Amino acid sequence: MKNINTSKFWDQKLFRESSDLASSPIYIHKNNIVLRHVSKIPGPVLDIGFGNGYLEELITQNDFKNKLYGIDISKYAIYLLNVKFGKTFVNGKITDIPFKDKKFDIVIALDILEHIPKSKISIALSEVNRVLGNNGKFIVSVPVNESPVDSRNNGHLRNYTKIIFINEMERSGFEVEKIYSLYAFKSYYFIKSLINQYFFKIKKPNLLIFIMHKS
Repeated sequence: MKNINTSKFWDQKLFRESSDLASSPIYIHKNNIVLRHVSKIPGPVLDIGFGNGYLEELITQNDFKNKLYGIDISKYAIYLLNVKFGKTFVNGKITDIPFKDKKFDIVIALDILEHIPKSKISIALSEVNRVLGNNGKFIVSVPVNESPVDSRNNGHLRNYTKIIFINEMERSGFEVEKIYSLYAFKSYYFIKSLINQYFFKIKKPNLLIFIMHKS
């Protein structure tokens, strides 16, 4: 599969789709779940692939004390967040994180790992392990049950399942504490999600969020 994940691709995608993404119920739900976990740990946060900075805005609006850092390959994203939050958002890749060992209490990678070639995923997770403090949290989301068209249009290089993800994390020195399953309902989002999770299955999950620590 061709890797289209270039700086130019993400500059254009963020510019075109940021407003639609920010109004998506599953996107809002995902970020609110992450926010709850960030609220419990006041230390420095690294957001890998921060994009439009929606999570950083939530953290700031809630007056959390976390120092915010981020890396992204999009020059457009870096410019936007440096204007809003300062010069701690820099160009970088998960396979070569430009920060010192054990600097962060939280590392976040939302919808990032599916863009990493299989041959480089162990390097990426080793880098996360390196910059995460011993008692830190690693928070990840990955899409699941995607259509081939969605996967291709979004530059995804890998298809995850829960089992594949957990096995990959365990091999890389992480232990899963909690898993959230989210569903891409466009209307009556929370009602349908509640029914789907606790009563009967309307559809399979479209996104998994994993809360992890070093093993």
